Amino acid sequence: MPVKISITRETGPEDVPEILEVFAKHGNDVLGAVDELAARLERRAINQLKAQAPKGRPGRPTGLISVDIRKIKQVREELTQPEFARILKISVDTLQRAENQGVATEATIRKINNFAKKSGLSLSL
Repeated sequence: MPVKISITRETGPEDVPEILEVFAKHGNDVLGAVDELAARLERRAINQLKAQAPKGRPGRPTGLISVDIRKIKQVREELTQPEFARILKISVDTLQRAENQGVATEATIRKINNFAKKSGLSLSL
């Protein structure tokens, strides 16, 4: 029974030998061949996504910089941590890490400095 093979976005001309190999392996079991091809394409797509994913581990950012805790609290003044975090558009956890552990990302430092400038403070963390 002849089988028509279409080339789509998921497959290209370079895939034809593999497709023919799978159909030859399965003989008359067309559904089995289609299932195997679908599984191979899915595996290939997953591997391509993994290759494109940013390297590194998930979780906290690794580019943490030491900051002066007193200066952050000076900028925050009378504001509560949740209020200050909301104004800066950062999480309370991020602000607490900066104030308690003395480390923050460059982006967080930039946001605090921008707030300080708007408040009329000259500050360098």
